[in-house]
Amino acid sequence: EAYARRWYQGDKQKALNLGLDLQGGMHLVLQVDSGAAITNELVRRKDDLRKYFIENRILVGPMAVENRRIVIPLSGSSEREVVDKISEFSNGSYAVVEQRDRLLVSLPSSQISAIRTMSAKQALETIRNRVDEFGVAEPVIQRQGEDRILVQLPGVEDPARVRELLGKTAQLTFHIVVEGPAPKEQLLARYNQKLPPHTFLAPVREQRQAGQDLYYLLEKEAPVTGADLVDARIGQDELGSPAVNFQLGRTGARAFGELTEANLGKQLAIVIDEEVESAPSIRSRITSQGQITGSFTMQEVEDLAIALRSGALPAPVNIAEQRTVGPTLGIESIRSGFKAAIISLILVGVFMIIYYRTAGAIADLALFLNIFILLAFLSYFRATLTLPGIGGIILTIGMAVDANVLVFERIREELQKGKTMRSAVDTGYSKAFLTILDANITTLITAIVLFQFGTGPIKGFAVVLSVGILISMFTALFVTRTVFDLLTRRKWLKEIKMMQLLGETHISFVPKRFVGMGISLIVILIGMGTFIVRGENNFGIDFTQGTILQARFQQPVDAQQVRDALAAAGIQEAVIQETEVPTESLATSEYKHGILIRTTVEPAGEGEAENEGTAALAGEKIENALRENLDNPFEVERTEEVGAAISADLRNKALLSILYSTIGILIYISLRFEFRFALGAVIAVFHDVLITMGALALTGREIQLPVVAALLTIFGYSLNDTIVVYDRIRENMRL
Repeated sequence: EAYARRWYQGDKQKALNLGLDLQGGMHLVLQVDSGAAITNELVRRKDDLRKYFIENRILVGPMAVENRRIVIPLSGSSEREVVDKISEFSNGSYAVVEQRDRLLVSLPSSQISAIRTMSAKQALETIRNRVDEFGVAEPVIQRQGEDRILVQLPGVEDPARVRELLGKTAQLTFHIVVEGPAPKEQLLARYNQKLPPHTFLAPVREQRQAGQDLYYLLEKEAPVTGADLVDARIGQDELGSPAVNFQLGRTGARAFGELTEANLGKQLAIVIDEEVESAPSIRSRITSQGQITGSFTMQEVEDLAIALRSGALPAPVNIAEQRTVGPTLGIESIRSGFKAAIISLILVGVFMIIYYRTAGAIADLALFLNIFILLAFLSYFRATLTLPGIGGIILTIGMAVDANVLVFERIREELQKGKTMRSAVDTGYSKAFLTILDANITTLITAIVLFQFGTGPIKGFAVVLSVGILISMFTALFVTRTVFDLLTRRKWLKEIKMMQLLGETHISFVPKRFVGMGISLIVILIGMGTFIVRGENNFGIDFTQGTILQARFQQPVDAQQVRDALAAAGIQEAVIQETEVPTESLATSEYKHGILIRTTVEPAGEGEAENEGTAALAGEKIENALRENLDNPFEVERTEEVGAAISADLRNKALLSILYSTIGILIYISLRFEFRFALGAVIAVFHDVLITMGALALTGREIQLPVVAALLTIFGYSLNDTIVVYDRIRENMRL
């Protein structure tokens, strides 16, 4: 009762959580650039080592970090003296190699591994703080593997702002200005193309002069950084423009006071992520409080304050995968998903009553109880229901009815032998038990493998299918048996009448085996031949990196208009197709004309080098191109952007899912039957899956993660039928 009450109260307590594909929102997988974290740590250790050399009067040349090693030119002190001091500094943990009058210092692998792990943990906490500050309800933020972070944000309406906020490293440093602002070439020319020692060039944010970006020449030393910050809030500058007021801790305030007092009259550059936000003049000693000004909008100031308050990321993060679902599409997914579930439930229920009469009505009772318990379970454990999860519910309906059919057919056989009603029911359940157990366990193996290797919605599908299988076994073997016992014991049920479309069959399967093999081979060769010819076109965005944007327009629009609009923005290679809009939306929404755009390349003309393995993030560029070049209002239903690293990972996981499912099935059937039975079952499974994949290729359908889940479900259903036959063979062999 408690489970049911928590479910039917619904939105009051949010008992049944909906996935992003059902309520709309944003799904991100962020890749922490651990290489940059290692470099940052090496720079810090290099500076500490340089100070140690100065304290111990060791003379070396200008030190630098290259290829994840500290480079120390030998100058003045002997190699032995320098090596000894490095050993003292690191307690003998650094590896030192001599190379052409310089020393190369490397960190041990254990420390590098620790830096990778720590950078991912720090990034996770920083991103969690930023999301909490941003105010998203019920976000999901967790580590995924060694250096990835999964972020799910339901109900987000401004994906671009979220990307900017989560991706902002927010490395805040304060530097004394040597010269500037001026174009880069002008500054370099003043110093004969070679910058003074211990200085660097930093660009000014959003400032240009005569079409050229402006730069400041800054001192490299940064005595005060964002690590000294204790608070950052929205404020206003002297002109009333948005600004960020910040406050430093005790150590930072002391260092800031010393820095400003020693450089009165000079400019102090406030640098965030290697860009100069502003460079005010130092008029007096400043200690614990200051202000960051610039040409900010109110939203930029708010996001900057959030980023600074939550702390700097220890290393840059790149977006490896992004999926955004609009709330409209989510509502339609709920509507269509539940409609499919209800229709399938009604059709199955009606068929069972027509074909099995009273027994069918008992099976329907168990079926409705099965769905009720499943939903109560999901709500009690706060599970998240996704669109594939609804598919899992529908498949559970099939599995539950299948078990009852096996029992009823066994009861029919026992009645035909002349047994009494109670004896027929007892024997029918007894003989069907092992068949149902074996069939459901083999399906459960594929569900467990799906949970292990699936992502988000696919894991939801696996959870629903696994729990549904266990509940259906309970309702089919216990609930219906209890009802039968009650009805027969009280003599309320004296006979069971069932329809029988097929009588006893006498089909000679074995002599016709070569005809069957021939037909199967022809179908498989045609389908898989088409699959091979289509090549990469068989796979959706999950397995081939790229971007998908689905939108609806107010006015009719054809593919050529969209292609021209994209070409005007430099997006040349794109697949564009019209999509159907659900009938309900045609009546209620002003956006009635669907378009789907897919591109696998970075739009030209941006001049941005894509980070290895990250998503191209072309969705926003496609959306801007449509708004600028088409006079036709539209709404974005969803975007999906997958980078090379994620697509390769998903491909590997899909293959591993199939491999481990096959191994698990081979082992289980070998234990329950014999190895030759297991081999036959696996061959039959691949026969069914190959024909299905051929059908997908012939009809031009793409294989995406939900399709992999469907193929693995076919594993289960194919095995289900095979196990039923095997059980009869085993029974006949015993006779």
